Amino acid sequence: MCEFTIPNRARVAASSEYSCMIPDDFSFATAKYPDNIALWSEDQVLKYKELDQLTTSLSAWLNNRLPGHGHRIAVLIPKSTEAIIAIIAVLKSANTYVPLSESWSDGRISRICEDSQFSFALSSIDMSGFQVPENNTLMTGTPQWREAIHYPSTSNYKAPIVAEASLAYILYTSGSTGTPKGVCVSHRAAYHFPNWAKSEFEISDQDRVASVSPLTFDLTTFDLFATFAAGATLYLVPDKLKVFPARLSEFLQHHKISVIYAVPSTLILLLQRGKLDHRNLESIKTVLFAGEEFPVAQFKQLRQLLPAHINYCNLYGPTETNVCSFYRVPEKLDVTTMPIGYALPDTLLFLRNESTDSSNVTTGELCVAGPTVMRGYHAHNDSAASYFLNDPRDIETRAYATGDQVSLSINGILNFHGRLDKMVKIWGYRVELGEIESCLRELDNVTQAAVVKRQKPASGGEELVAFVSLQHNIADNDESASNVFSKKAFAHCKNNLPPYMVPRKISILEILPLNGTGKIDRLQLEKLAN
Repeated sequence: MCEFTIPNRARVAASSEYSCMIPDDFSFATAKYPDNIALWSEDQVLKYKELDQLTTSLSAWLNNRLPGHGHRIAVLIPKSTEAIIAIIAVLKSANTYVPLSESWSDGRISRICEDSQFSFALSSIDMSGFQVPENNTLMTGTPQWREAIHYPSTSNYKAPIVAEASLAYILYTSGSTGTPKGVCVSHRAAYHFPNWAKSEFEISDQDRVASVSPLTFDLTTFDLFATFAAGATLYLVPDKLKVFPARLSEFLQHHKISVIYAVPSTLILLLQRGKLDHRNLESIKTVLFAGEEFPVAQFKQLRQLLPAHINYCNLYGPTETNVCSFYRVPEKLDVTTMPIGYALPDTLLFLRNESTDSSNVTTGELCVAGPTVMRGYHAHNDSAASYFLNDPRDIETRAYATGDQVSLSINGILNFHGRLDKMVKIWGYRVELGEIESCLRELDNVTQAAVVKRQKPASGGEELVAFVSLQHNIADNDESASNVFSKKAFAHCKNNLPPYMVPRKISILEILPLNGTGKIDRLQLEKLAN
């Protein structure tokens, strides 16, 4: 096993004017820009001083209800001003927020409730129907917590001191064993990328940042934390616009958005059906994208339709490290695949592979060490252990092995070559195919299950296709039995997986093809899927 350390060429981020805590940055921005609009939504517009008052009240209410700090607090509220108030208040109260999504199935929410062992929930729906352990009974429904944001916090209320090492949030990602994994991120880790991004992309109090991603996705750490640290305005894009690209582009034009951070799939939809040639988007200065590969051909088409002055940057990093590398796209992009670029400041990237020649390691698994690396998986440190290794700079600190295969070009730029395991990305979401396969194998008659990703021929997008073999085979001409099984399988997936993980198609095979080592031949299945 050989390792090769990649030189760091990133510009060092400007130090914060206040401290390295997210709540402190927000308080500093409030003091400096009290009358700036902090948050826009369809239902409410809040200035910094108003948002600060509401979050302080809820923070005081939480501290009164939950003595001490470090409590895990679930937030199950549709993306809205109330959800943002809840998240900031949890951070101000020195507790940890665990975002959940109302679009998830009841089964998935129940599993995460049980795994996270949260002690309190801020929710817009009744959570009594979820499988929550008996000791997790301290909850509040919408009427109660809406009253809480108007809690009469006294002028002498002092928010608790937040330690760098304490947890800021836990984000749940796909798990290969069928159980979602909670990525535990400290305040220090949560702060590093947004603080760098604010400086690198010159986010100021004059900017208008469009927030497109769900709060359960780590892209929103930039939306919230970099925007509020700069005193800028965060615009919550209504969910209904995300499936209507023309209306989304109209939103960007109408509100004079200057910064947008989204997965490439969203930007490709804007390209294909956003009527960009009918829009005036001169206000946009920065387009950031992450979460999946952006095909170069489609990127070039998008750039031709948008104003020439816009700066573009590809941001890379799994949830476990947040963003750890970046690539500012040059005017002349002479590559076949979009690079992932260079390491962030104070971040060490290195490659490891099975080669015995340590003098020429230019391709291998990317490993990350630095301030953005997660603490571990909540309640699953045993599964996290296999991903951690020693930081070559300091054996007492840990590096995270991403499972991504990358190469280092002669000019020091990193290029992404896919996953080393069965993990894929759909619409920017990281998906471990094993979780879907485990879900399918829960069905009584299923003996084998495999899931692959395929390109959709019409739109150029991607979708998941599942293959199963059954203990009691269904005759080829028995369409009725096949339809019954398919309906049952889809219903099971929808009840236990988030929408983006439900296969588009489930095919029944007498036996799944095997390769020379006796493993399921996924390359053959990919051919069948296409």
